[in-house]
Amino acid sequence: MENLIKHGAKRCFVFQTTVLITGILLLIFGDLGISSLWNNWVVLVKTLFLFSLMSLLSKVVFRIQPEIEAILYKVKPEDPPSPDIAGQLKPHRAKRKKFANSCLFLVIATIILGLQVREAFNPILTIAFIVFAWLFARRATRTTVCLGWF
Repeated sequence: MENLIKHGAKRCFVFQTTVLITGILLLIFGDLGISSLWNNWVVLVKTLFLFSLMSLLSKVVFRIQPEIEAILYKVKPEDPPSPDIAGQLKPHRAKRKKFANSCLFLVIATIILGLQVREAFNPILTIAFIVFAWLFARRATRTTVCLGWF
């Protein structure tokens, strides 16, 4: 499981960098113009959300994941893991899960704002959607999924 998480981060960095570059190019060559970065609150917030996602992923990859790997490195394949390994891993995995929850919320909120680049929704509706996104992300990390995506 740890290898899956570790190697998946590269794809996330590539995806986020692609979104940043294509977003800037769309602003420069598109109808909105680069000035919409500070004139259009939706574009500004989406950009801030993207940088927040990048910083959260960086913190997980460069700080939390190496701490987890250092603990797992002590486990030898031929020996059964000691019972205290789980206790050592739990706080790091809980922190990583909290970051994943924040990332899920930011991605959903960015999608909600992405629908509004050309024409903004009513601010109350936008706030309601953002609150629902937060509630969904919170519930998604607090419940177990029994049947995969179902």
